[in-house]
Amino acid sequence: MPNESLTFLGSLKRVVGSRINDKIEPIGSCSLSVAMLNEPLERSGSVIMAMTTSGVGQVMIFVSSLEKAKCLYVDLLELQVVNDMSVEAGMLILKNEGAYLTLHEGYKPSRVSREDCRIVPIFRVHNIEEKRQKLKNHQVELYGEIQTTPVHRYQVLKDFDGNWIEIGEFK
Repeated sequence: MPNESLTFLGSLKRVVGSRINDKIEPIGSCSLSVAMLNEPLERSGSVIMAMTTSGVGQVMIFVSSLEKAKCLYVDLLELQVVNDMSVEAGMLILKNEGAYLTLHEGYKPSRVSREDCRIVPIFRVHNIEEKRQKLKNHQVELYGEIQTTPVHRYQVLKDFDGNWIEIGEFK
């Protein structure tokens, strides 16, 4: 099992055909979105177009600043930058073990409570205590303590824009 991979838990919005409008408004109140993609995106004018649509292959997280978001997702969670389109599209496509995560800049920070957020990406880690301490040292907002279930141990946290994510060490 990979040490660090992004696990997808569901979808907040539906993709109409193969187009996702620039002005994505999340359904409900959580600022995470899952697009049905299995290949990288191309940008054409004001529309992002998917090459194919077969299964969940990409999660988009809306952020106010790519620079702030890179501190968490690239520097601390160690996701690989696949395509930096920050200048032309306000987007940064990241990859980890075959899973894609797109950070999309230009959105207000989320004010969603933990109880109201229905979709949360989980980033696999092999040493949750070590990763938790690293996040804490960089003033990442942690929610409670490490929790244990029969299948994994996890820590809930917020990114710098208030999006809920988790790190998990699976058994």
